[in-house]
Amino acid sequence: MKKFIFIAAFFMAFALFTASTSATQVLFVTNCEQSITLRESPSVNGNEIAQIPLGQGVEFVEDADNGFYRVIYGAYTGYALADYLVANQFPENLRYGMLVKRATLFEHASVNSEAITTIISGHWVEYVMDGYCNTRPPEAPEFYLVRAPSGVYGYITADKVDWNYRRRM
Repeated sequence: MKKFIFIAAFFMAFALFTASTSATQVLFVTNCEQSITLRESPSVNGNEIAQIPLGQGVEFVEDADNGFYRVIYGAYTGYALADYLVANQFPENLRYGMLVKRATLFEHASVNSEAITTIISGHWVEYVMDGYCNTRPPEAPEFYLVRAPSGVYGYITADKVDWNYRRRM
């Protein structure tokens, strides 16, 4: 009996540890024209590491307590101004679309950006926001920031999705 209780306690502790350490919060770049700066230190004078495009998701690490968040963007870890990052808060009535064509999920709202994955037709995606937020060049295809079935966020071209599809819960 003691052996059973010990094993059960071990698995419960492991489950709690895994749940508490594996949850990540995704924040999205907003309130800017094109991008925000990822910096080495939590200061507007900190060296630039990279530019994070409007609508791009980053992983929240911690609050620097001075208006900056420490975040992970791709392979980079640095600091970004908190005023330009918002939590992904989906409305109560989530918008889903069915892929009508095989779609490439891109890292940015451009067919020239790095491909994250390919999603075959017949799969659903969850709408997050328009990829360009009304700053799309006229010659560029329309993009949507979506969450793929795998939970990965990225951009797809608008011609691949039927937004009239309602996912059955």
